[in-house]
Amino acid sequence: MDASGHPLTNVSGFAKTLDFIEIMNYDVWGPWSSSVGPNAPLDDYCVATSKRQGSATAAVKAWTKAGMPAHQINLGAASYGHSFRVTSSNATKNDTLIVYPPFDKSKQPVGDVGMIPQVVLMSAEMHKLQEVRRRSSN
Repeated sequence: MDASGHPLTNVSGFAKTLDFIEIMNYDVWGPWSSSVGPNAPLDDYCVATSKRQGSATAAVKAWTKAGMPAHQINLGAASYGHSFRVTSSNATKNDTLIVYPPFDKSKQPVGDVGMIPQVVLMSAEMHKLQEVRRRSSN
């Protein structure tokens, strides 16, 4: 982001300095959203423009357009999902499934544990880091 909060249009300087960047393509939609949507959308071309929140395809296109070579982009994808409680009246209309229906935030399903894999991974990474530090201090 630039100083005004807009995406940078030229990141070629970063491309010369960094080995790679990591696009974290998850938590695009979740319990904080206004409607149900994909946690980590690969693409959102089939969605109305007003419902687009971002996708892996859009992120890679934006970074490459701004000057980051595609071979320097890694894509982080989710290995979990989120749960939503959607009423029958909000889920279908005329026997057709509604895309991105509203959900009941006051009745979040038990077991929406989307953050646990991240915490476990972070704990594992911290353990590795501590082990490296321990070995290097000996």
